[in-house]
Amino acid sequence: MKRRQFIRGMATATATASLFSENPLSLTFRSALAAEGKTLVVVFQRGGCDGLNVVVPYTEPNYYRIRPTIAIPAPDAGNPNSALDLDGRFGLDPNMTGFHQLFQEGALAVMPTTHYDNASRSHFSSQHYIETGKPLSRTGQQPDDDGWLNRHMQTQVLPSSFRAVSMGRNEIAQSLVGAADAKTISNLGDFGLGIDENEQTMLLQRINQVYNQPTGELTNHQLLHRFGSGLVQDLNVIGQIREQEYIPDNGVVYPGNGLGNDLRQIAQLIKANVGLEIATVSIGGWDTHSNQANRLPPNLGRFSDAITAFYRDMGSMMSDVVVLTATEFGRTSYENGSQGTDHGYASSWFAMGGGIQGGIYGDWPGVEDDQLRNGRFLESTVDCHDIYGDILVNHMLNNNLDAVLPGHNYQSLGLFG
Repeated sequence: MKRRQFIRGMATATATASLFSENPLSLTFRSALAAEGKTLVVVFQRGGCDGLNVVVPYTEPNYYRIRPTIAIPAPDAGNPNSALDLDGRFGLDPNMTGFHQLFQEGALAVMPTTHYDNASRSHFSSQHYIETGKPLSRTGQQPDDDGWLNRHMQTQVLPSSFRAVSMGRNEIAQSLVGAADAKTISNLGDFGLGIDENEQTMLLQRINQVYNQPTGELTNHQLLHRFGSGLVQDLNVIGQIREQEYIPDNGVVYPGNGLGNDLRQIAQLIKANVGLEIATVSIGGWDTHSNQANRLPPNLGRFSDAITAFYRDMGSMMSDVVVLTATEFGRTSYENGSQGTDHGYASSWFAMGGGIQGGIYGDWPGVEDDQLRNGRFLESTVDCHDIYGDILVNHMLNNNLDAVLPGHNYQSLGLFG
């Protein structure tokens, strides 16, 4: 048996036991087989990224008036600190050379005015809203609300124990919270029981003998057997993956930072054919209240370089993978007295892969004082839930949007043509 078939077989056996767990919500939602072989990677920029200095409206005179020290200069071949032109109206931060090349190739969808209705400028509340994908309750946000990605998993069946992973965090991303199984992995190399590898092998052999015995009729015995067997199989899968050194394709060298390492491991899982459908990654450092001109550009460079490396590494496999980037809000249009920006409204999101058509999406509201929301914030013309809807329908083949995005009237953005 080939290595990939072996890994996939173990993953399928584990997941089949848990697909029909005692979960009324899950049983109610399930309606169809998932789009096997498709993967969605969501990169969340936590802290609120300043979209106006990511996708620069360099033809707007007021942009330079309201940002006298932090504005990005208009494209100029003689100025390496000037914006990278996209379409004669907008440009990217000059550190985002990877994204600029992807846009020129028609591979990058740019959504510079993305947000949601009745938005909050609280980090916690806005992240919660975006990751749950549904309106806050009248009593306020509920930390145990399930995430939009988990609700998607509940509506469709895919036999894989590694269907969803939250990479690089000690706790699961809110978007993956819910009844469907999702894992948290800080590092594939550290995934284990925290004991010597030889001791772990011996222990797993003995545990397997126990789990091969009949479970009986007691519910707690059945649950212990199911989750214990799942852990054993997970360790076996990761062990098989770690046996071979991962070498990225196409000569790609990932940046040696957290995002680069997380995306490299996601690429490794996808190529190992374990059935990975959803992966989430977080990157911090976007809350630029002060000294933004020195803090934001290098962060954008790391962000662009890591995601571009993943795109190049996946090669032709990107036809089955979509990468979506998100942030909880943008920043104030006016810079503040500390040469930074405060919590705002709309910001820039990006998407690529999986048949997504490159271009700039959403009407541009303008940054004149009378065009700004409350005279301070970039207005939103793209609802993040419509981005979710386009990806769910066209990439994940999930039309059960009433269950995944309750209360939202989906309007396609045309991301997939």
